[in-house]
Amino acid sequence: MELYEWQKECLQKWHENQTKGIVNVFTGGGKTILALAAIADLRKTYGDLLHVRIVVPTIALARQWKKELISFFPELEFERNSIGFYYGSVKNTADRQIMIYVINSAREVLSSHIRKDMQNDIHTFLICDECHRYTGDANRNIFRFLKSTSFNQKLYHCLGLSATPQNRNYETVLVPSLGKEIYHYDIQKAHEDERISPFVLIHTAIQLNGNEALEYGELTEQLQITYGRLLKEYPFLKYADSATFYEFVFRTAREEEEGICAVFANLLLKRRDLIYRAENRKKCVLSLLEHIRNDEKVILFAERIEQADEIYHQLRPVYGNLVTHYHSEMPAKLRSHNLSMFRIGEARILISCKALDEGLDVPDASVGIVMSSTSVSRQRIQRLGRILRKNQNKEIAVLYYIYTFGTTEEQIYLQEISDVTDDFRIHYDGSDGVFFSDDYSSDAIRMNRRLPASLTDAEKKEIGICLEEGLMRADRFLPVDVINQKIRGAKSRHEKNYWIVMKKMAEIHLNQT
Repeated sequence: MELYEWQKECLQKWHENQTKGIVNVFTGGGKTILALAAIADLRKTYGDLLHVRIVVPTIALARQWKKELISFFPELEFERNSIGFYYGSVKNTADRQIMIYVINSAREVLSSHIRKDMQNDIHTFLICDECHRYTGDANRNIFRFLKSTSFNQKLYHCLGLSATPQNRNYETVLVPSLGKEIYHYDIQKAHEDERISPFVLIHTAIQLNGNEALEYGELTEQLQITYGRLLKEYPFLKYADSATFYEFVFRTAREEEEGICAVFANLLLKRRDLIYRAENRKKCVLSLLEHIRNDEKVILFAERIEQADEIYHQLRPVYGNLVTHYHSEMPAKLRSHNLSMFRIGEARILISCKALDEGLDVPDASVGIVMSSTSVSRQRIQRLGRILRKNQNKEIAVLYYIYTFGTTEEQIYLQEISDVTDDFRIHYDGSDGVFFSDDYSSDAIRMNRRLPASLTDAEKKEIGICLEEGLMRADRFLPVDVINQKIRGAKSRHEKNYWIVMKKMAEIHLNQT
C-alpha cells in the first residue's frame, strides 16, 4: 500500500525519535494506516521477536483494528493465533504476535504482559489509539511497566494516536509514557493535500419559544445576583480566567452542597438544560431532514442518550428502517448490527451520541447534524471528521450546527477552521417551520437582477422554486465544472433548471470571495 507523503514524513520522524512518539492526526487523516506501516517496519527488523500491543477505547474499535490489520497484512488471516483480543469475556493468551486490548481490561493486565515479554527478550510495540483517553487515575495503569525493574528501554517501541492528544495530563502521563508529539497533521494540511472531502459548515439558528425565553431571562437574572454574592465570598475569582473560575465553582459545589458555589452551579446547569431541551431544536432537526436529498447518508449527533432515543422514536414512523441509532447503553450486538446497516446503506440516517465520536469508520456519510453545542473541542473535531472521509461518490460534505440564538450557546462551530471552508448562516422559524438566510437572500436578489427582463411569470416562478430548494443545501459551493456536469446529466427539465440556478448562485458567491 502506497503511503501519503505526510505518513512517510511522520514515519521518518518516528524512527529519528527512536521509534517513540505521539502523532496528532485529524480524524479521517489516515492514522491507522500510519500505525500499520510502523508495525510493518518493526516486523521486518525483529520478526518473531516482536509483540504488538494495541490499546483502544471500545470493543467496536478493537474489531475495526483487526479488520484493518488483515487488510494490510493478508497473511495474518491464515496464520493461526496471529491476532488476539483482550476484553470482557474474550481473553486470548498474551503470547500472540498481535494483541488488541480494550482499555477497561488493558489497565489490569497490559503491564504484566509487557513485563513478561521483556523478561523473555521480546520487543514490545505499544500502540495507544485515542491516547488522550488513557491519562486518568485508572487508565494510566497501562503504563505501570515503565517503573518495573524488568523494563528495558531498548525493547520498547511506542506510538500514541489522537486527533486531540493534549489534555491536562499530557505532559505528566502521555509524554513520559509514549514520547513527545513528533508530527501534527491537522485539518488545514489535510485540506491542502485533498485528503478530505470539501465541506461546508451551516450554522443554523433557532430561538427559544415564549415560555422558554421567559424562564431563560429569570435564570439569567438570578445568576447575575448570585454572581455578585459569589464574588463577595470569593473575591479572587474576579481575576480568574474562565477555565479556573468554573473549575473552582463546580469543585467547591461538590464539596459544599449548601454553599453559594452550589447555588450558582445549579442555576448554570438549569439554564444549560433549558437551552439544551429547547422545543425548536427537535423541530429544526425534523425540518432539516425533509430538505436533505434521499440519496444522502446522515449522521445526527445528540449530546445525551435520552435525546438520541427520543429523536429516533420520532423519526421511526416517518423513515422506517431507513433510520437507526447507536449509543453506549445498547447491547453490543445491536450496536454492531445498526452500524452495519448504516454502512451498507440499508439505513441512511444514523442517530448517535458520544459513542461514535472516536475511531469508528463511516466513510460515506456526507451530512452531519449537530443537535447542540459541546464544550469539548475534541468532540467537535471528531464529529466533523466523521463526514469528511474521502469517498469517490462524495462531492461535498455538509455539517449543520444547531444553536440557540440570543443565549450563551456558542454561535460559531470550530471557528479555527473558517479559513479552509465555506460557511453560512440560516435561521429556523419554529412557529412557521421555515428556514431563511439573509446572506442567501442577498445573493438571490443579485442573481435576479442579472436575469433578462423578458422572463415569463412561469419562468420566474420556476426560478423561485429552485432557489427555495437550494437554500438548505450546499450545492452552490460546488465547483462550477461539477455543476456543469450536473446540468448535462440532469434527468428532468426541473433538475436541469435547478442546477442552472445553482450555477448562477455559485458565480455570485465566487465574485464576492
